Amino acid sequence: MEQIIANLKDIEWWFTGIFFIFLSWFLSKLCKYFWIKLNQIKFHCVSLLYKRRQKAILQRVKNYRQEDLWIVWLIVKYWSFFLIEIMFRIILIMYFILVPVSESKYVIIFVVIITVFFEWYNNKELEVIRKIMQANKQWKRRKR
Repeated sequence: MEQIIANLKDIEWWFTGIFFIFLSWFLSKLCKYFWIKLNQIKFHCVSLLYKRRQKAILQRVKNYRQEDLWIVWLIVKYWSFFLIEIMFRIILIMYFILVPVSESKYVIIFVVIITVFFEWYNNKELEVIRKIMQANKQWKRRKR
């Protein structure tokens, strides 16, 4: 009890306590400010990437919308990559069934990475193909 009373009378104790209170308050405000700025920059970068991607997709749509042969070729390419993805999934299932995971974890990781890549690529191509087919239908209606 005497130590508490002595600390309350000591100016150094008050300075140390108040200093760290203000320092923690200031750091919290500073972190909040930087977090808001970081989110604004992140939003700006993501929107730029999205706009670039949409521009590239629209350029491909413009290039391929009039040609039925190119549309068929894109659809065949999509389905061939889809079949390759299915084959990798079958390989992955066979590895899980036949080989213990501890012996082949690097092979499994490799196959999973390839499968995820093919799935991502197919989803991206499917989006483009759908937009090209819509543009082709509109083009044919306009052509009549």
